[in-house]
Amino acid sequence: MKESQFKIIATLFLGIWLTGLQAQTLRVKQTEGTETAYSLAEISKLSFSEGSLQITNYENNSSSYELSNLRYLTVSDIPVGINEQVKFRELSLKVYPNPLTNLLTVQLDDTGKTKSSIEILSVNGKVLTTHNVTGMKTVRLNLSQLKKGIYICRYRNSETTKTAKIVKN
Repeated sequence: MKESQFKIIATLFLGIWLTGLQAQTLRVKQTEGTETAYSLAEISKLSFSEGSLQITNYENNSSSYELSNLRYLTVSDIPVGINEQVKFRELSLKVYPNPLTNLLTVQLDDTGKTKSSIEILSVNGKVLTTHNVTGMKTVRLNLSQLKKGIYICRYRNSETTKTAKIVKN
């Protein structure tokens, strides 16, 4: 456990050192595939304790991640203009039940008025179904036509793409 915690901390600090003060984004990738991006300008505190990573912004909102569930952390530089500021609006994608039999519920924080869709893909990337979800927060999909197996549920809009692995029994 200590070794994996050390690897994550070392990777984070090495990433910050390599990109210098121009780093703009911290990305947290979890083992189940969920990736969350944070603007470094909005992070007030980053701490590692008792097997978890805690990220706190300047409004004292915190997110916590179990180190054993993290695939990787990256720090990247997104070039911006002089008066331009990069803002990330995080969107949560929840799928349940998983594994499913016929019906899948997809819950989103808010799709807003941006054109958005949910796609079900095979593991080799072939789009099997597409559903327009603009303005919806909860979507129920009938996936009875799919065979038993592993699939990808992908949410996309003009700003972001989120994916989740689903299993059909």
